[in-house]
Amino acid sequence: MGCCETLMRMILVVVNVVVLAAGLVLLVAGGVFYTNSKFNFFPDLQLENYTGADLKSALIPVMVLGAVLLLIGLVGCVGACTGKTGFLNVYFVVVLVIVVLEIALAIFCFVKKDQVKTKVTDTATKVFEDYKNNWATITDNEKIAVNTMQSAVGCCGVVNGSVWWGYSGDMVPPGCCTGFDVKKYNDANPMPQTLAKDDAACGGTIYTDGCTEKVTSLLNEFGIIFLIILLAIVIFEMICMCGACYAKKNDMVA
Repeated sequence: MGCCETLMRMILVVVNVVVLAAGLVLLVAGGVFYTNSKFNFFPDLQLENYTGADLKSALIPVMVLGAVLLLIGLVGCVGACTGKTGFLNVYFVVVLVIVVLEIALAIFCFVKKDQVKTKVTDTATKVFEDYKNNWATITDNEKIAVNTMQSAVGCCGVVNGSVWWGYSGDMVPPGCCTGFDVKKYNDANPMPQTLAKDDAACGGTIYTDGCTEKVTSLLNEFGIIFLIILLAIVIFEMICMCGACYAKKNDMVA
C-alpha cells in the first residue's frame, strides 16, 4: 500500500471516528436529558409551570441527529478499514446528500436573512414596547426577559440606546446597566422598571447601542462565520468523498 492510499485511509478513519463519537455523545446526552425532562436550562427566568415538554420536543431532533451521525461514522469507519464497495458506496451517497443539503441551507439562509432580521426586530419591539407602556400588566418573566436580553447582547432599547426608552434623566431599565445581575431580583426583591445611572446596582455605565443595531451587527458577523465554517465543512466532506472513491478504486483493504 502506497503513501497516498495510507493517507486516504487514515483521513477517512479519523474523520469517521470523530463523527461516530459526536453522534454517540449527542445520542446519549439527548437520551439522558429526555428521560430527565424536569431539568431546567434557564433557572434565572424562574419558569413557572415548567413541565419539560418543550425540552423534550427540542431533544428529539438532537437524538435523531446523533443517531444519523453515529450511523454515518460507523459505515465510514467500516468502509475505510475494509475497503468494501458496498459500505463505501453508502457512505459516498450519504455524504453527497449532506453536502447538497448544506449548500441548500446556505442559499436558504442568504435568501431569508432579511426576513429573519425583520422578524427578530418586530418581536423585540413588541416585547420592549409592552415593557415600556404596560409595565403593570406584563408578567415577571417578560420583565426578566427584556432585561436579560439587553444585558446578554450589551444593548439598550430597540434603537438609539437609552434614548429609545424616553425615561426622564438617566433612568434606564436594569438590563441596560453593565452591573445588571438577574440573580439579585426575586419575589422578595422585585425587579424595578428603571434604575438611575448612578445607582450602585447599575454599575455606573449603560450600554449605548440599541438592540436592533447590536443584533444586526451580531447576525452579520455570525453569518460570515457560519458561511466560512460551512464552506470548510463542505470542502472537507468532498475530500472524504474523494477518499471513498479512491478507496474503492484501489481496493484499500486494511
